[in-house]
Amino acid sequence: MHVLFEANPGTQLPRLVQRFKGGSSALARKERHARENGAFGWTKGYSIETVSPRALPAVRAYVRDFRPVRSPVQPPVASADDSTSVSVYGAYGAFTPSPAPDSNETVFTIPFAYINGTSQLYRDTGSGNVALTRGVGYFETDPAAGEFTLATPPDTGDTLYVTCRVAGSV
Repeated sequence: MHVLFEANPGTQLPRLVQRFKGGSSALARKERHARENGAFGWTKGYSIETVSPRALPAVRAYVRDFRPVRSPVQPPVASADDSTSVSVYGAYGAFTPSPAPDSNETVFTIPFAYINGTSQLYRDTGSGNVALTRGVGYFETDPAAGEFTLATPPDTGDTLYVTCRVAGSV
């Protein structure tokens, strides 16, 4: 589920999310949107990302038009990484995009084209990896060229990682 909202700097986001989840669960049970056994619940955890004013129209459109895709996970038939020069369609790829983050750049590439909708971008700020949300924290701007665009530039010293299914050489 994706929600776009504006909050005051003093808002206690964990409490807000707790109340949102609790209230929506109670309403779902009351209105009988729960499963036959009466169960309704949220997965543990949540992810919150900030959005720059420049990216707001694109994020608003993404949230408005988002439709979850439910498909069985296919096991990868091959793998590719930064040292791979040739790969097969559908291979599972794990890459460090270039150029290196410099606090200004928002466009990054990997050495292979990737299958649209299969990417996951991670940002390591030195305190561990944070998964960015596709369509909010980053965008698949040109899969055929292996290109991604981040909503905000990562800081100098951050490390980016991308996992995806490979579509072929760029």
